[in-house]
Amino acid sequence: MNLMLATKLDQILDVKSENSLTSNEINVYLRLFKMQNKDNYIQGVYWREIVDYLNISKSGYYYSITELERKGYIERVKLNRMDTDIIVKDHDLKTLLTNLKNKTNHEKYINLNMNVFNDKEFYKLKANEKRLILLLIKRLTGQNEGKLSYNPGNEFEVYAKELGVDKLPEGVDEKNNPYRCIKKYFNNIRKWIHVSDDIIINGKVKHIVTLLKNTTKLPKRLFTQSRGLKETNIYAEYDCQEHILKTFLRRNKIQYDDQNLADTTWLIRQYKNRFKRTTEDIYTYIKSAIFTSLEETVELTSQVVHKILINIANRVNVMASEETSNVNSEQPKNSNIKERKVNNRFNNFAQRDYDYDKLEKILLSGSKEEAEDLFPDVDFDNLIKE
Repeated sequence: MNLMLATKLDQILDVKSENSLTSNEINVYLRLFKMQNKDNYIQGVYWREIVDYLNISKSGYYYSITELERKGYIERVKLNRMDTDIIVKDHDLKTLLTNLKNKTNHEKYINLNMNVFNDKEFYKLKANEKRLILLLIKRLTGQNEGKLSYNPGNEFEVYAKELGVDKLPEGVDEKNNPYRCIKKYFNNIRKWIHVSDDIIINGKVKHIVTLLKNTTKLPKRLFTQSRGLKETNIYAEYDCQEHILKTFLRRNKIQYDDQNLADTTWLIRQYKNRFKRTTEDIYTYIKSAIFTSLEETVELTSQVVHKILINIANRVNVMASEETSNVNSEQPKNSNIKERKVNNRFNNFAQRDYDYDKLEKILLSGSKEEAEDLFPDVDFDNLIKE
């Protein structure tokens, strides 16, 4: 979900801890946060997903995961030799999201859906260079236009102490080369963080440190649309949603290609709001649609899943509308039909009081067989003739 609590960020920044993280460990840890769903449980973390994204070795991944667990950052739940669930410890994302929705949140956090974290170059930096970016993002978040001002040279002194970086060894002329190491860090991250030259502000010389928000383009994917493939920016929750679908497909041994996976993941965004009124989340319906689609195809086909989701959404929304109508109205929806029955004196036969609006919606959105399952006492053949 791309959100990280400030308490977890502080753990990464703590260079003095005996459990401080290496560069690879920071990379894997940050990637896990981008794969995390509403709770702190990440299902089916498959090594290849992270290895391919971070461009690290398989052994480097397993060593990092083992060390993250040993140092108390995560907990692994092994299902089999190739499949592992991971718990991000002490990171209650569900409560954070609820508080944000209700506007009652008091916990600090940072958003990982920033250009810098979508840039593969970021993951090639040294550990302290990554920490410097994270530290600056933490301080710049919520500041005026993402800027901080310092007296000339103070920006290097402050962050040298924070990151445990000494100036220079004894005997070296510090006056000409103050904070050489931290200056090198700033130079290596200048793609995302900018330090100005001398600027006069209120009669005083200042250096302005700025977070550059638009220096890296957001990652794009090709998605199938009516007129063919179209390159589109991926949205904030895409990584997490794609991972959930990958895990579902892999565990159920359903074959897929990258394009159909991308298009099916995009359907989650399209249909999310249409299932808002139901008690189940979008994944329940999209997984059901995928299973149903296998009756027509032998592998994941986004177009078939799309067609099935339309029918499911229509049926679910009709039922939700009827339930809401029954709760809110004092009289049943078909009260006008019952009134016609009393006033009709042409015969003595008991008249039908079917809710024709509801039947029409079900027949239009589904099939006659589905309607017969919902209304077993209705003679649909005679009803259609009428």
